[in-house]
This record gives sequence, structure tokens and C-alpha cells, in this order.
Amino acid sequence: MLERHDGVWRLSTAVSPPKLRRWARTAWGLALTGMAALAMAPDAQAAISCQRQVTANVVAFDKPLMYNRLGAGNVNGMMYALQRDVINTSSQSPLTVSGQATAGQLDLRPDKRHRPLVLRVRVGDCLTVNLQNLLTPVANPNNVPLTEPSGQRFTVQVDDQVRGRFVGFHAAGMELVDSIADDGSHTGANVSSLVAPGGSRSYRLYASKEGVFPVSSGGAVVGADANQGNSSNGLFGQLIVEPAGARIYRGQVFEEEMRLAADVNNDGVLGATELTAEGHPRIRYEATYPGGTPWTAEGKNGLPILNMMKCASATACEIVHSEINAVVAGPNADGTFPRAPTRWNRSASATPRCRTGWSPSATSPRSGTTSPPLRRPSRASTRTTRCSATCWRA
Repeated sequence: MLERHDGVWRLSTAVSPPKLRRWARTAWGLALTGMAALAMAPDAQAAISCQRQVTANVVAFDKPLMYNRLGAGNVNGMMYALQRDVINTSSQSPLTVSGQATAGQLDLRPDKRHRPLVLRVRVGDCLTVNLQNLLTPVANPNNVPLTEPSGQRFTVQVDDQVRGRFVGFHAAGMELVDSIADDGSHTGANVSSLVAPGGSRSYRLYASKEGVFPVSSGGAVVGADANQGNSSNGLFGQLIVEPAGARIYRGQVFEEEMRLAADVNNDGVLGATELTAEGHPRIRYEATYPGGTPWTAEGKNGLPILNMMKCASATACEIVHSEINAVVAGPNADGTFPRAPTRWNRSASATPRCRTGWSPSATSPRSGTTSPPLRRPSRASTRTTRCSATCWRA
């Protein structure tokens, strides 16, 4: 220890060797703790444990979009869609059936609503998005001069798309599993994780919490109509994370599909055993499309009708339906979720600490009874008091 004597700083001999040893041990311990923290910090993905491996095969392609019934639209729109929901306009076959994917000759299947892509997973899932860039190499493929019947030629250029044709799949707020290459962007000094026209790549994301996460492309984030890059032309979507254990079903289907979900013997007629006593169809939520025409040609045979995922096992699934609306059921047989302990609803065996800082009351104001005035406990009693009755706020 330094002490000042007669204007001179000297090392005091009052510090005993044992005390110096204790200081040295403390300093060395802090140094070791810091080094251990640095050694353990870098790999966040080491803590990721995927309950299920979920796959989504997605394509980005040019798609004329109609915004309303008044005729407002964008002939050079763009969108994400599941690969099985996109057809080749020359063969009218889904890409999963024909395998023919020609940029500029693609459209949504006729029975698919023109809506942004919405993918749903549940907490604990690891989602692998296999993205294929099927945009035309040159922007604005439908920039065709218009001609009036009178012969008048318009000079307005239909060029809402930006020139850049690289795309990515960026789900804001989701955790990246492998590296920054799962981010679907090209930012700073990081290596680009975008996809060139005609190319493909995969992104792995982890669903750590419930929520709605916007999906966009990092290929062009400024420019074009409304100055929002590719997003202003329709290349956006959502990734929704449902509660753990959730079962996710389509919320909007055709009458034919609803009937198929109740038609056990696939004879086209709902018999008495396929109807309730009131005459309503008995819906089989795990029913699949039958084989034969037209389901095989549409690539639907064997796929779930209502379930948004086709699972090969309890831990491996593929998203086969993309819907804005969904029916989310719990893992219980009746479709409910397990009742989780909450602050106001705790199991009888739990004795949680009173988090409000007030002494627990034997009666609750929620029951309509008169309860005694609350008083704040002392600092010492707060540390040891546990709730033996209902904890409630003043």
C-alpha cells in the first residue's frame, strides 16, 4: 500500500504478506474469470437446440399484382411463394411436378390467392429456407409500350423495379443458426448472403420466442416506387412463430377441400357416419389429398389438406401451405394448450416469492371479499417472506 511521508510516497510495510497474497489471488481470479468468459462467449449457436427441423422451399419471381377492384396494379410486381404454389405458364404445372422453372414464365397456381408469403413455425423450431431466385435477369420484364386503338403511343415507362436482381430472405428479429450468412443481406464487410438470378441458397433460422417477424429482401432496400426497393413491389412476407407444441392448420380453404377433409372413403358423398347429428361435416384435420386426377397433376396427392406442414417424423417437417389466416390448436387432445403457471395462477405446490414487495394477504380483492390493508414489509422480512396465499397488487 502506498503512503505519503514527508512529501514522499513510499510502500507501506503495514501491509502483511498474507494480505498481499489475498490481493494477488483475487486479481488472478478476476483475470481467469474474464478469460473464461471470453472463451465461452463467441458461439451463440452452441446454445441452440432444435426441437424440430422445418424446411420451406421458397422462390422469388416476377408477378403482376392487382391492388384493388378499381384497376390499380403493378405489372412489374414481385413476390415470394412456396415452390409448390408456383406454376410454369407454358405447361400450367407446378414447379414441384414439372421441374421446369423459366424466369418470366411463372405465375401462382390458379387456386392460390395472391397474397404475401406467410410461413408459420413454432417455438423451438429451426427453419431452413431454401430460396431460389427466379427473377428475370433484367428488371421490369413487362415494360411494354402501350398503344391505344387510335394509334397513340404512350411514352410513360413502366419501370417500378430497381435494376438490382439479387434477392435474399431476411427475417428481422429471428436468430441465425450457423453464421451471418443466414441473414439474407449484404451489410458492411460481411460476405454477401444474397442470391443472384437463377441461383439458390439456404438460410437457417431459430424460433426462440413467439411473435411476428417481417420478411424482406436485402437485395434492394431503397429505390423503386415509394422508395422502398423490392418491398414496394411486393417482395415481402412474414414469419410467424406460434407457441411451443402448437398445431397449425389452414384458415381459408375451398368448399371442395373442406369436403375432402370429411370424406373418409373419398366417394364424393358425405354419408351419415361422416356427418354430425346436426348434419355438419366431421372434419379430419390430418386428412390428406387423395391420389388420381386432378390431385396428382397438381402435385397435391398425399399432402395434408388442412395441416400446413407435412412431417416425415416428429422432428422433420416441411411447410406445404402458406396462408395469411390460420387455425392454431394446442397439443392437447381437445386442441387446448397446457395451463402454464402464471403470476396469478400458480400450482398448489409452488411457493413463489411475492414479487410485488407487499405482504401476502389471506383474502383476495378478486373474490369480492374485504381484505385488510396492505403494509410494506421491512427489508429483512422481504428477503425471506414467501407467498403462502394469493399475491396481488394494491
